Amino acid sequence: PAAPALPAVRHWVAWNEPNNPVFLQPQFQKIGRRKYKLASPRIYAGMCNAIMSGVHLTGLAGEKVACGATGPRGNNTGTQPRPSISPLPFLRALKRAGARFDVYAHHPYYQHPNESPRKPPPGPRAVTLGNIKELLRELTRLYGNKHLWITEYGYQTNPPDRNFGVSW
Repeated sequence: PAAPALPAVRHWVAWNEPNNPVFLQPQFQKIGRRKYKLASPRIYAGMCNAIMSGVHLTGLAGEKVACGATGPRGNNTGTQPRPSISPLPFLRALKRAGARFDVYAHHPYYQHPNESPRKPPPGPRAVTLGNIKELLRELTRLYGNKHLWITEYGYQTNPPDRNFGVSW
């Protein structure tokens, strides 16, 4: 009873890595025998819009809702055992689905030990710190002057992790 009140929550993140089937399914919807269309961006746009409406109905000043919180990569196909959507196509599909948000969030983890924060990832599908400007450019093109929050990032520094461990 004598403890001071906690500060009000003003910053919100809607969901986690909706471009990853571990967190949101389905990623794709099968159409016909061999075609697939994106499904998770449409589902997630509805979630973002509902959260935006609910949070901003409070009328409290300074509230921000971040949507996206996208994982750094995807395979962009519904035919894989773990179908996922890479960040840039996911962002474009969110726009087409009418998603509204105050801020976009992303998790720019690297994938290989030979990558570094300044080195762009191999291939066109990942968004890491090495090519984060591509995501910022597309975010600005689609949504105007929006901020980007990096809501997850880290390095594993506990060897003997031979895949992702880095030295101190």
